[in-house]
Parts: sequence; structure tokens; C-alpha cells
Amino acid sequence: MKNLKYIILFAMNFCGSLLFSQGTDGSFFSAPSAASIPSFINAPVSLSTGIPDINIPFFSLSTHNSSLGINTGISYHPNNAQKSSKASDVGLGWSLYGVSCLIYREVNAANGIPTDGYYYAFMGHNGKFLLKTDSSGEKYIVMRTETQITITYNPTANSFTIIDESGNSYSFDRQDIAYSKYLNNTTPYTSTYYLSSIKDVNQVTLMQFEYLEDIYNAPDFPSPQIKSLKLKKVISPDFGSMEFTYILNTSLRQKLSDPFQLKTAELKNKAGKTIQKYSLQYSENNFTFSDSNTSSCAPEDVPSGYYDKRVLNSIQRYGTSSAFEKTEFEYNNDFLAGNYWTSSSCHCLPSESDNPKYLALGLLKTIKYPTGGQVRYEFEPNQYIEKKTNTFDPFTLDFTPKYIFPYDIVDRDAQVLEEVGTYNFDTHHATTVNFNLTANPDDSDGASYLMYCVNNPVYYTDSPTWDPGLTPFIDIELTSGVAGNDGITKYMPGTNTFKVLGTGGAGTVTIKRIRYKSLPIPNYTTGRGIRIKKIEFMENNVPVSSETRNYSYQQFANTSITSGFFLNSNDSEPVVYKNVKETVGENKGYVRYYFKTLEDTPENINADGNVSSPYTHYNVLRNGLLTKKEIFDATGNTVAKEEYAFELYPVGTFYPLSESVGSIQVKNSIIKKQTSTSTAFFGQDAISTVTESVRDAQDLNVANKKTITREGEVLEENYTYTKAGNTRLWGAKIKDRLIVAESKKNGTTLAKTETKYDDTTHFYPTSQITYLPDNLSQFLTTTVYDIYDDKGNLVQYRSFPDSGSQGYPVTIIWGYNKTVPIAKIEGARLSDIPASLITTIVNASNEDADATAATEAAKEAALLNAFNTFIKDPALSNFIVTAYTYDPLIGMTTTVVSGGIKENYKYDSFGRLQKVVDANGITVKEYQYNNKN
Repeated sequence: MKNLKYIILFAMNFCGSLLFSQGTDGSFFSAPSAASIPSFINAPVSLSTGIPDINIPFFSLSTHNSSLGINTGISYHPNNAQKSSKASDVGLGWSLYGVSCLIYREVNAANGIPTDGYYYAFMGHNGKFLLKTDSSGEKYIVMRTETQITITYNPTANSFTIIDESGNSYSFDRQDIAYSKYLNNTTPYTSTYYLSSIKDVNQVTLMQFEYLEDIYNAPDFPSPQIKSLKLKKVISPDFGSMEFTYILNTSLRQKLSDPFQLKTAELKNKAGKTIQKYSLQYSENNFTFSDSNTSSCAPEDVPSGYYDKRVLNSIQRYGTSSAFEKTEFEYNNDFLAGNYWTSSSCHCLPSESDNPKYLALGLLKTIKYPTGGQVRYEFEPNQYIEKKTNTFDPFTLDFTPKYIFPYDIVDRDAQVLEEVGTYNFDTHHATTVNFNLTANPDDSDGASYLMYCVNNPVYYTDSPTWDPGLTPFIDIELTSGVAGNDGITKYMPGTNTFKVLGTGGAGTVTIKRIRYKSLPIPNYTTGRGIRIKKIEFMENNVPVSSETRNYSYQQFANTSITSGFFLNSNDSEPVVYKNVKETVGENKGYVRYYFKTLEDTPENINADGNVSSPYTHYNVLRNGLLTKKEIFDATGNTVAKEEYAFELYPVGTFYPLSESVGSIQVKNSIIKKQTSTSTAFFGQDAISTVTESVRDAQDLNVANKKTITREGEVLEENYTYTKAGNTRLWGAKIKDRLIVAESKKNGTTLAKTETKYDDTTHFYPTSQITYLPDNLSQFLTTTVYDIYDDKGNLVQYRSFPDSGSQGYPVTIIWGYNKTVPIAKIEGARLSDIPASLITTIVNASNEDADATAATEAAKEAALLNAFNTFIKDPALSNFIVTAYTYDPLIGMTTTVVSGGIKENYKYDSFGRLQKVVDANGITVKEYQYNNKN
């Protein structure tokens, strides 16, 4: 604006690689399933990031490993609903969680070339690692997330295997194909590796994943093929499956919506019967991210700044019948309120795409549940501390403040366009116009820096300069300016003049001047994503005031200043808040949360007191670490307080945060020790409990926990895991099994137990022993686990209530294809039960599991008859027998106990427990579920 009028320059972004890794309209050609994952990693759900937990759970699927199952549903992240965000297969802002298990490769934002960085997200685990190449050409893994998992790469198959802390192995061997284009080189690469199967440490297959493939040629590049994958089916052998159907719209491959649209998600039992089904309904919404009257700006990525994106309108939930429950969604179509100057018809102002007013477009506004209740969300832009100044000091050594020039309109938080006036002109009467300019309070001389717009001109053709072949035009020239010491023209208070140029005409001229909103300039910036402001729970469209949640992110010590912190290193860093105040309801008090960030540790502060690279404790402090929680009543009195102190233990070496030139260096840490102090206040009295946990730096398990009670007693718990307690399990990558647990009170041992794994043919526990507190060299065997089946189900165990006995046996019969216990025989060994009896009830249960809808009632009745025969058999007369029937993936339907005790469990079509009926047909318990039409 050095000539007082913006000259629009169009620059070409020399980043040709985006032709393949990202389309010109922001869509990813490959790996659409991975598009929404970075937001959950970079700005996770947390009070410190202002991201609320919004999800709609669908259903879950168990496996033969009781500690491993899979849940799915959809979750919402507001940063996945921004201008550049691609709408996923379940709609803008939403993503399918739980079943999207993948490893995706990082791309250098500067040149579009894939890096050696990889992100993983599966079964509750997420993080980053590097795949490096040594001097001999061998590949090796460098972890960037401190975790118990182990990752290996198979170069021959171009696949990854991950072993989790329990020894379960995950095979990522389904690959997509993407292409990176830089300059004239087009290079194919795998951008995403998809999970195909899960096996436990005993090599029992727990889950299998099947995918659809979309293979096509990129436009203008017919030779390379692009392949993307979409999850079709998750199979849990013997239990059932999750199945997903889609509508594929190939015209969306280069658009801002995933070409796949999830149509249905179904949970089916092994027999193929649908237990639950979710049907999703969508529409294409048009979002306008620029003013329609702005003709001076460079074109948006799509014409006129209009973005068509898929939005999720509703979900219909079905059970085993045609009845359904409907959940509906509404989205915001308005700009955010606020004094955010924007481009006009004659001036294209800088960073229009970063204008905070656009951040609200497309955000989730309301969820309406089948019960009739609603939840309404109100979001607002992030704000974070950024030092700013209007004083230029060429000799300063502190380069952290951002200098805001008085003559350039560049900062929406620091500057405002103040209208001087609108003035008429008519070249039939005069070609110069005078206007009065008041003194500018921001300048010591009262001088102003101006910009103008010519509005709705009427062109004359009677000017002496008129030429019939000339396009008429009108412009003006501000003629009364003076040059400042910096060479920039400014305008002094008093009478000023502008001259009308061009072919002649009449119209108006609007003149504005650039002002600072206030001096000194506030040290904050608005943008870089969204945070939650208010959550309202509504009944009959009226907010329930007692449940309304309000959030504030200002500093507790000075509420005029934001507590937001942004590590200005790359765009993936989140805005993290040090202070968050949550108010629930009216006159019910509030809660204050304190978080520690990367600038709150001495190692990251330079001599000038500013946060500076290299950064230690990066992984722990990046998203904020809760250090204190205070609970206040309605009068502002402290009711309770929780304080957390941490001992951070640095691990590894410093590494660059990205592959960009000059990338900052960071180092990770683990929380070696955590001390929690909980204090309750009773008037002037306070009672505290202190808990201290110490973590082993090598296996990352909690090794010791100590509690100092309110009475002053010291309670200790010591834990030994496989690294120190069982080398065989540790060698099998089992890191989370507790081997020895010891509890003490005031230094005296109260109890000590140990779990044994003596059978080298498997990794299941074989016995449990208890040490004598008075003599820890002696112990008693309390439980022996005798027999497991081939799926890892415990079939026989013995408890030892008396020393020296042979133990009291319990046998468990597993049925429904070894997925659930169908009989428990107390007092009997497996060898005490005739094999023919076991075979009969097992086969009957398997037939019930595999029954079709037409035969399931008869098969369950046959199973109950088999149970009656089983229980009454003379061979079992001396034992206590309990038998169970089930509706697979729904729940237990019958319990029968020897002696005639019986209960039936009835479910509605959605799988919810409806009533409990005793042996006489009398309803013992009943449950009702009411939905609102």
C-alpha cells in the first residue's frame, strides 16, 4: 500500500508436487481415509486445546482375547471442518473411529515430497516414527513417540508389523498407491498402509480387515495409476463382523469430498444376522469463503470461493426390526461476528483466507437425539499470545515482537479501517475535491495513512479526452500527501485534496485510514483453528440452564489477556491454553484448570526470557500437561483442589520437527514421577491426600505407588512386570503383564502376590501364589489354572482355600463357537464330566449361534433341553451347575442353575435389556426406553 492503493499481484506457487499429493482444490488424490486423522493427533480432544469430545457410538465387536475388542462410531473435530478441510466419507468434520487402522506417510509441505516420517493410528494407539536407511542400505525404525509398542518393517513385502504391549501383532500389509510430482519427476509411493489382521501372542487370529479398492488414472497424467482403499469389513472369527457399504462418486476424486460416501454400517453375528445397523443421510452444502462483491482479489481455489462439501444430516439406527431411531445434525452457515476487516470491491486485503470470520462456516451447531433432547455447540476462534509493537527499533536485540507498520493493513487483531468519509464528485463541475482530515491519535504528528474506493461511477463520454475506442475509467489521486522519513506518503490533519482522473464521470469516493485498535497493541493473535465456547443441553428447544457449560481461556491472573500458547514452528502445532475456566449451570460454581506448556519449563527459555529452540519434553508438554484443578462454589470459595507435580526424564536425542530447512529441534521425555495432592476444604480447615507414582523408564510401567492419607498413614504398592519378573514373556514383547504386586502400610508388608507362567507351550498364567507377610520367603498357592482351550479360554482352574489340599476345581464349558461360557460346574474337574455330555451342549450351542432367523427360536429351545439333560445327569449330581444361553452379540438370554433356579432376559429390537423374568414367568425387573417423535 505504499502508493496508497493496493496493487494486486498474482504469484505462482511453485509446488508442482501438489498435483498428486493434494489437488488444486485441496482434495487428496489418495488415502482419503487418513485425511481426518492428523487433527486428532495435532489437536487432541482436551480442555487444553479447547476441543470437545463429540461422538456418536455405533457398536462394538469382541474377540477371543477378552482384553482386545473394537468399537466404532463417528467422532467430530471442528478443525476438520475448516475451509481447506476435505469432507470425509461420513461428512464434513466427522470421521469413522475405531476401525480406521493405518500407517500414513508424512509429506514435506514445502515441496510435496514424501519424507521418512510416518504416523500410525490403530486401536487406541497413535504416534509417529521414522523409517531411516543406514549406510549399508538397510532400513531401521526410529521412534518419535515414547510407547511400549514395537514396530518392524519388511522391505521385501513393503509392509509394517506392530506388536503392542500385550504381545498382539498387527499386520499393515495393504498398501495404496500415490504419486509425488516435483519439477518434471513423477514418483509413485505408498502413502498409507492399512491393517489386514490381528493375532495374539499365541498366534490366534483375533481380527481380519477387508477393503474396497478404487483404482484410477490421475487427470492429465494417464500413465500412473492411483489406488485408494476403503474399509469394507472387519471380521472377528467365531463372533461376527462389522460391514460397511458405500456409494462411490468418481467425480469427487479431485473435489473437497471423499469420493466414497458411507451408506450403512452393520453389526452381524456369525450366522450373518444383522444385530444393529446405522444408515447415514447426507446433502451437499455450499459454503462461501469470500464476499461475492469482491472483484479485486485473486481467484479462490474454486470459482468465486464457493465450496461444495458433503455434510451429514442424520443417522438412522436399526436393530433387528424395521423400527429405527433418528439422530439429526445442524450446521452453522453464518460468519463469525466481530470486527474482522475483509476485502472489498476495490481492495484485496492480505490473508483474506485467514480471516477468522470464516472459521465458523460449516461447524456443527446442534445434535438432536431420538429422545428429543438436543445439544447445541458454540465455537469461537483460537487466540494465543504473540508479542506486537508499533515502535520500530532497528537496534533492538529482541526480535520476538512483531512490528505492525502503521501504513500497511496486515493484522486484524491490531488494526482497523476507520472511515474518514464518503465524498461526491462530478467532473462536469470539478476535477478536484477537498476533504477534512482530523488528527490521527496514533501518530505524534497526527498524520494518517489512507486508502480509498471509487463507488458506483457513472462514465461520461463528452470529455475532451474521450475516444470511442477507449474503455471508460475513473480513478482518483490523493494529491495532498507528504513523504515521511520512511518514504511513505502520509496525510496531515486539516484540508486535503483528491483529484479525479480518467475519462470523466460522477460518483462517490470512500476514504478510510489505517488505525491501531488500541495502543499499546494487544499481544495476541486470533485464528489457527477453533475452540469450544459454550455447550447447551436443551429440552423442547429451550436450554436447560443448570446444565449449560461455558468456557473461558483468559489468564486467571489477568482476564484481559489470553492464556493461549502457540509454538510458531509449523502449522500442525496446536494452540494450547494454560488456563481454562469451566462454568456449569447458573450459581453452581466453576472449575479452573491449569496446564503446563513448552514455555513453562526453564530448559526451553533463553537468556532474554523467551521460549526458544531446541525444546525438551516436547511430547509431554506439546498439548499441555494438567498441573492443577481448582473447584469453587457459587460464592467463589475453594471447595477442593488437585495439584500435580511431575519429574520429567528426557529420552533419546534432539531431532528436527520436520524436514524443512531450519526446522526446530526437539527432544522427548517420559513422566518418571508424578505426585498428586488432593485437598478438600471445610471452612477454614483443609485435609489433603498425597499420591506419588514412579514409572520405570525402560518398560514405561508404573513400578511404585505411594499414598499419604489424610491421617498420615503411608500406603505403598510395588509392581513388577515382565522385564524384571519373566524374561520369557518379555522376549515375546509382552510388557504389560503384572507379575508381582506387593502392598505395604507404614513400611510393613500387608500382602504380596505373584502370577506364574510356567507352561512354555503358551503365554497364559498357570498359577497364582501369595507370600506370607510375616515371612516373605514362604508362600501359598491360591489358584492354579490347569487347562485352556485352543482359543485361550480358561477351561479348568482350582482354588486353594486350605493349605495342603488338592484344590477346589471349577470347570467352564465354552460354547457358541468358543466365544462365551455356556456352563460352569463348581467342584468338578474336566475329567469328572463325561465327554459326551460336553459335546452335546457344545454342539447345541454352536447350532444356536449359527441359526438363521427362521430357526433361532427352535435352536435355543433345543439348547435349553440339552441343558436340562446336562444338569440332571447323575454324573453331575454332586456338583453345582450353572448354564447360560445367549443371543450372540446381544447378551445372555437364560441362566439355569441346578436346583431349578432360572432367569430369562428379554431384549428389545435394539438389543437393550427390557425385562428379567423368573422361572415362574414373573417379571422381576423391567426397563423402559422412551424416544420422542
